Amino acid sequence: MSVTDTTTTPAPGPFAAAAFTYHRNGWAVLPLPAGQKAPVPTGWTGARGATPSGADVHAWTEERPDGNIALRLPPHVIGVDVDHYDGKPGALVLAQLEQTLGALPPTWRTTSRDDGASGIRLYRVPEGLRWPGGLGPGIDTIRHDHRYAVVWPSLHPKGGTYRWYTPDGVVTAHDIPHPDDLPDLPEAWVAHFTGGELSADQPHAGLGRDDIVAWVGARPAGHPCRRIDDALTRGLADLVTTHEGGRHDAALRLTNRLAWLAGEGHHGLTAALERARGSFLAAVGADRRPGDAEAEWDRMVTGAVDIAAGAHPTTPDIDPCDDPFAGLIDRSATQWTTPPPAAPKTSTVSPPATSAPAPASSTTGTANASAPDATAGATSTTDEPAEDTHTTWWPRDLDAALDDDTPPEQPAHLTRDDGHHAFYPGRVNGIIGPSESGKTWVALHAVRQAVDEGQHVTVIDFEDSDRGMTARLLAIGLTRTEVREHVAYINPDEPFHPLAETGLDLSEHLDTWAPTLVVVDGFNAAMTLQGLDLKDNKDATTFMQHVLKPIAARGPAVVYIDHTPKDKEHGTNGGIGAQAKRAMTTGCTLRAEPVTPFGKGQAGKIRLHVDKDRLGTVRGASAPGKAGHWFGDLAITSNTDGSDVTLELTAPTTYDADTHEPKAFRPTVYMGRIAGWLADNPGAGRNEVLGAVTGDVRHLKTALKALVDEGWVTVTKHGQKSLHTLDTPFNELLPPPSTTGVATGVGPGLPTPAEPTGVVGLTGGYEVPRSPNPGAAPETAPTGVGARRTPMAGGKLLYDHQTGQVVDATTGEVVDR
Repeated sequence: MSVTDTTTTPAPGPFAAAAFTYHRNGWAVLPLPAGQKAPVPTGWTGARGATPSGADVHAWTEERPDGNIALRLPPHVIGVDVDHYDGKPGALVLAQLEQTLGALPPTWRTTSRDDGASGIRLYRVPEGLRWPGGLGPGIDTIRHDHRYAVVWPSLHPKGGTYRWYTPDGVVTAHDIPHPDDLPDLPEAWVAHFTGGELSADQPHAGLGRDDIVAWVGARPAGHPCRRIDDALTRGLADLVTTHEGGRHDAALRLTNRLAWLAGEGHHGLTAALERARGSFLAAVGADRRPGDAEAEWDRMVTGAVDIAAGAHPTTPDIDPCDDPFAGLIDRSATQWTTPPPAAPKTSTVSPPATSAPAPASSTTGTANASAPDATAGATSTTDEPAEDTHTTWWPRDLDAALDDDTPPEQPAHLTRDDGHHAFYPGRVNGIIGPSESGKTWVALHAVRQAVDEGQHVTVIDFEDSDRGMTARLLAIGLTRTEVREHVAYINPDEPFHPLAETGLDLSEHLDTWAPTLVVVDGFNAAMTLQGLDLKDNKDATTFMQHVLKPIAARGPAVVYIDHTPKDKEHGTNGGIGAQAKRAMTTGCTLRAEPVTPFGKGQAGKIRLHVDKDRLGTVRGASAPGKAGHWFGDLAITSNTDGSDVTLELTAPTTYDADTHEPKAFRPTVYMGRIAGWLADNPGAGRNEVLGAVTGDVRHLKTALKALVDEGWVTVTKHGQKSLHTLDTPFNELLPPPSTTGVATGVGPGLPTPAEPTGVVGLTGGYEVPRSPNPGAAPETAPTGVGARRTPMAGGKLLYDHQTGQVVDATTGEVVDR
């Protein structure tokens, strides 16, 4: 008889469940006894305490899986520990300090209490400063060298669970902050409590300049590791978005952070410092005297390295990022009651099961606040699925995508004469091409079309001025009222960051203006303004992710304008610099190539090829060829002073975008040759034409047939001969006479004179009026009832359909051809 095993594996304790999540997010994690706030292992705290590695954390998860979690704060982070319980006045003192020094920015808070004030608030600060042990009654400081913070999912000794409050004041049991994402403690607070004085306990190596250079050179070279690269990215964003007076502090924080990580054994310090130096000099160089910015940078690096070398007398041989135990999670400690959902959330772990009761208002402790349900995350006995603990590397549930019958996105901007479009709404599109290739005119044609539809457009211009842009908008036919009511113009001269004032301004504009099209003119100039490297793929990706894609996510078609390399032999697809520009384009990119140069008083043509089309719709409406898919040609005509510019985008002449079939070959060059010869030799036979006009006889035959089929040339029978006469001067830019019903240069809709003077042509049984010929004598050829006469040789001859004769239009004499 079989027996069913009804036992279950208990969920992991606090340390086993969450320690590696904190470790991966850049925190120094230390174990505490289960349900206690002290003590931590010796040798890991204080000014000279060691920094735990991934292997250390892994060992502790096995030795103390049920232990609480303590965070030893990084050197650039401080905790403001407010106690507002049992008569302690921490909240009142904090309010008074904010009145004196200015309000503290919202930040992350760890606590086990529910009074809304108690807990440890975390901020970034300059490294190495001397901080007091407290900021006032009921407010202590938690620092790298002083104390530690107890955090979720640790259990308070008197019941309850520690939790995180986000900067928005929302309780979260799964998300945790990253040290470098914390806000800065305001400068007024730093100056008030430190006076800028370095800590006497701060270890310094006392290195000279040569020793500093040697220490940096001894760090492992190569590409920055994950931790240094992450610190560099965050630090550069801080540097380029801070106000002018704060750039020194931002650079100081960055150099201290990079040197400290290098002292811990992380690789790539030299490369990171080079990039940081370039960004710092670009940010402050214009505000300093020659050489001052360079000297300022050297002093910051010297101080940062001296501190890092003093705190880390020896450096590990193995980069902690390469530690085989880094990020390791013991999945055997995780118990699932149902299959895990596949829509993962990053930096997430399951809360541990615990039998501790929910906290009461009388609970006490050091890192305090209200606790969530003590059984949250425990093995479920209900029908609800267990919380997902997988990363984004776990397979996704495809049911939603498979069941989505929404039609594919279609392009909606930059419309050809046949109705097909190039640019996709809600995606990042582009126009690339060499300098002076007319890229901006292509974008302005899309702007004009959007305004004609009554839509709003935003132009973010990094290369021109408001006067230059408005002059172009007026030149292409927009009125001043249309520009005021439909076009918003932004001309930035300061770096953009989504969380800074620049980001708030743009966000508010996009919300209120609701443009359908956003043109970003000057991709490279925009990246330079951000302090980013044009040739660095990571920087290009950063620009796309932080600037362009968030705009597109609001719905408009974003169209950037970018330059291509001048050296075609060594050039690549896409714009100048990093290939990530092309890879991150989510819509369509068109490559502009001037076919005919244009300028003021000169007509020109720009040919547009598809450089990239993520969804394929634009490429499908373009003519395939050796140079890529030909989307169309933009014809530009301008008056002599450039104040009146006409733009027309036409589809390829060799491809039918609706049938996806090549159009019949139209040899316009040969058609022009034959038309020119027939103008001087009316009434010529077919063989006579083919023998007289130079060129490949096969193309000549095709050209002659096209001229006849399109109505440019009239064919009449004279005995056994077919006589060819040019009826309308050939112009490849004009529609064929056969499509307009007009066989001559007179446009449709003109009144037909009752008794026309000159020559009357009859085609297909209906009359087609011609311009009168004042010099022609009255017609003398027979004109019986129902007589039909077709003009030939530009009206010099007439073919009489009743008699089959060709007569001279002036004398009426029969002409023998």
